[in-house]
Amino acid sequence: MTRRVLFMATAMLLNASCSGGNGGEGGFFKNLFKGASRAVPVTVANVYVEERPVLQRFPGKLVAGERTEIRLPFEVVADQVMVNVGDTVLAGASLFHLSEESIQGKLAERRTELTEAQTDLERKQYDLRNRDTLLSSGRITQSDYDSLEEEVEALEKTVQKLETEIQSFESQLDRMTMTAPIAGLIETRNITPGLMYAPDTVLVTIVKVDPMFVEFQLPTNEAASVRTGHQVKVRVIDLGGETLTATVSSVGTAVDAASGALTAHASFPNPTTASKVGMLAEVELAGSNRERLFLVPTDAIFEDGGFQYVFTVVKGIAHRVRVVPRGTRGETTEIVAGLREDDLVVVKGHADLNEGTTVDIWRR
Repeated sequence: MTRRVLFMATAMLLNASCSGGNGGEGGFFKNLFKGASRAVPVTVANVYVEERPVLQRFPGKLVAGERTEIRLPFEVVADQVMVNVGDTVLAGASLFHLSEESIQGKLAERRTELTEAQTDLERKQYDLRNRDTLLSSGRITQSDYDSLEEEVEALEKTVQKLETEIQSFESQLDRMTMTAPIAGLIETRNITPGLMYAPDTVLVTIVKVDPMFVEFQLPTNEAASVRTGHQVKVRVIDLGGETLTATVSSVGTAVDAASGALTAHASFPNPTTASKVGMLAEVELAGSNRERLFLVPTDAIFEDGGFQYVFTVVKGIAHRVRVVPRGTRGETTEIVAGLREDDLVVVKGHADLNEGTTVDIWRR
């Protein structure tokens, strides 16, 4: 009786297994021996390693590249001034108008002085040619005799100077309005209508603001990595952090005693003159030190609790790893911490993974 019952039970189990009853496809035995955790199919990719220079940032300020001073070699009186400090002018723009009355008055004075100097010169030249006779006849002293050559030479210089000034005044009468030789910004204005200014006084200073230059201090250990013509990034702080591309134009050779650095300059276009002299800036350039970056497909990264993670695969097992991304280049993201060179990262399928999940790699 016991054997008959056991046979019937076995038959029922076999029938259930063959028919798939209560267990769906595969039947009871398939469900019985099916593993508790199946391997999750995933797509993986290798970590790509890249080395590049470490970016360095240095404070700087905007300065003018070319500075032109307007001055004249004679006394100046203006009857009209057309510009003020801070004005932007084009090349050829009117700066100030000279007083014709003043020029004519100075010209008349110089002509009178020239006539007197020429007369004195002719007399001294006569004395120089006849100084022996004049000395022997007692008409000049030995001291007069000895100084005649110097006096003639001094008078010749005076005549030459006066002739040059007269030519300058005469030519100035044909150009009474002084104009800007370059386009730029009026940095200083030292002339007021009706006042007289001495020769060679700086009357107006114009600074060229296109291109604009940024001046920054470059540590000596970085000087070897920066050359004229190199491209750098310039962030103009006073323009809301606007970033521009500039070209290194010079690197000084004199080391500043206080900072131990070299003074460098880089230029950038400024056609709208939005960048102004004196604005604060920050210069970013590739330094001499190098850093290693790990590049992974952006799809491999997921966020949890405000942090970024990837799943790596080691011997068929998924491991959750926290990473520190920095920048994205198209479909690739830079990772600065968290990965190793030989890591495999999960690109597709990580939504079904947990720490320690067994994975089935479909493709790379």
